[in-house]
Amino acid sequence: MLFKKPKEDNAILTEKNENQNQSKVEKKAFYERPRVCAIDLLEKNIEKLKKHKFNCFIGTLGSLVEVPNSERDNAHLCLPNFLIPENIHEYDIVIINLQNQRTRHYNKENHERKHFKGYRKITLVSTYPETLFDPRAFSAAILRNSLSSFMKKESILIVFADEQETITYYPIAITSDRHEHLSSEDYSIYDFYDDMPGNRNLTGKDTVVLNPESELGSLLARHNNDTTYSITFNHPIHWENNTRVKDKNFLPLMCTGLDQIISFARIREKNITFFFPYIQNKDQFLVDLFDKVLPGICPKLFPHNTQFLWKSSPEYRLPNENELINKKKTIEEDYNKKINEIKAKIDANRQEYGYLHDLLTQSGDLLVKAIEKYLVWLGFDNVINMDEINPRLKEEDLRVETKKGLLVIEIKGIGGTSTDSECSQVSKFKYRRAKERDNFDVFGLYLVNHERYLPPNERANPPFNANQIQDAKNDERGLLTTYELFKLYFNIIKGFVTKEDAILSLFQHGLVEFNLSKAVFIAKPLEIHYNGFVAILQIKDIEIHTGMPIIIKDNGYFRYAKIEDIQTNGKSIQSINEGEIGIRLSERVNSKVEFWKKLRFDHSQDID
Repeated sequence: MLFKKPKEDNAILTEKNENQNQSKVEKKAFYERPRVCAIDLLEKNIEKLKKHKFNCFIGTLGSLVEVPNSERDNAHLCLPNFLIPENIHEYDIVIINLQNQRTRHYNKENHERKHFKGYRKITLVSTYPETLFDPRAFSAAILRNSLSSFMKKESILIVFADEQETITYYPIAITSDRHEHLSSEDYSIYDFYDDMPGNRNLTGKDTVVLNPESELGSLLARHNNDTTYSITFNHPIHWENNTRVKDKNFLPLMCTGLDQIISFARIREKNITFFFPYIQNKDQFLVDLFDKVLPGICPKLFPHNTQFLWKSSPEYRLPNENELINKKKTIEEDYNKKINEIKAKIDANRQEYGYLHDLLTQSGDLLVKAIEKYLVWLGFDNVINMDEINPRLKEEDLRVETKKGLLVIEIKGIGGTSTDSECSQVSKFKYRRAKERDNFDVFGLYLVNHERYLPPNERANPPFNANQIQDAKNDERGLLTTYELFKLYFNIIKGFVTKEDAILSLFQHGLVEFNLSKAVFIAKPLEIHYNGFVAILQIKDIEIHTGMPIIIKDNGYFRYAKIEDIQTNGKSIQSINEGEIGIRLSERVNSKVEFWKKLRFDHSQDID
């Protein structure tokens, strides 16, 4: 579409705008819900709804404009001048009356934007011989986008149908030095509704209500004598088991004397849409529809409906109801108490372990503090935050005194990945500390929270290129991400890695990796089959057997699985220590995993 929704000149308003001139007394004169957006209803229809305390916004698809194109060269710029609330997705009911074709005389001031951004303005033009500009189809197409969210929630759309009409619009682009005619665009007055059934224009007054015993059918029957129609609809059909069947979610309500549908209800997800023909006494029809019919169909949208509310009074309660209500109240109180207890525990847990999330989100001092707390948990006794000791000194962020020597750590939280100079900056601090100590027992570690605005598993992992890793090896310093520390925490808790081994890994050169404690590498899968439950491996000098627990390394996390079967040359075997084999696992895997074997496996581990 060539036009975006205008902000002001086409008077798209929010509910707040619509009520801004009402007094406080008037604002309290209606129920907040349901919120009703009434598009092109007559004023008397809306006043009737407001008298019954319904909260109504008055909208329009735009009036028809009598354009003075009386001569061959006449042309006039036209704006659709529709009125649709920007927050229409927050409304509960939308009414669209296509039967109200109000007209007004052309006024140039109403078709000029007072404010405009940019160098190229696009507008519509009406030229001879057109004398009646109809904006409704164009506005309907814009309304369709606005209604998309509304149609997905529990809501009601009501349409008073008129004959189908497709209108051609002629846009032009205007710049400072010229104007350019753009391709014409065709829209239908029903373009606001993306589930439109097949239809044809047909006018008549002989109508039949299909289910007059129902609440809605009874209401339609009361207005049937004054009902006329100008369009009929086909019952949608789809294929089911190679058979054409009628859509069960499409419910005809009225038809012509020849069984052609003129009114229907259609259910889609949580929305229900009603199409009605021309009903003369619309205001009373709508009041009865809102008061007596719709609350029974969508009770949640009518929280203030008082029909039969007396039944809940104590004097009218049914046998056993008081006892059941009291039990319900007791259960609810107990439930709320337990929920509040769990919420308090969740809050306390987040307070205790929030530093783990800080590893993945923070930068600056907050990131340094989170890593400091993590290292203390890991088992380091002497972690020194240099910024707290001397904030003006631009040196390493953390110093850790260990039996192995001094570990200096440079920490960064960044939105992207690290440059070569950022990776190597810790070398400068490492050599300074070595000179101060007159000893080369100093180790350097660059620790980064990279691409911190992305979910960790969507980041570049690892974020270091081959040259940066090789340079780190050459300079005898380490490279590590906070995401690896985060994963390490859970691998330690589950017993796959000991804290002692994790500490030793921090002194590695190049890319720091935390491998399994007391485990040996088996193989990487050559192929994966049967939806991930069968892997083809090439093993050498390592024995595996059926029923044996095996460790899977998957994206830095470790987990257990059980070998349920081993096959070679199409035959099941109990054990093997060399060759190409297939193993069936109790857990699904992908082609990027690694398989490890635990030494002195602890059989208390739960791998089921």
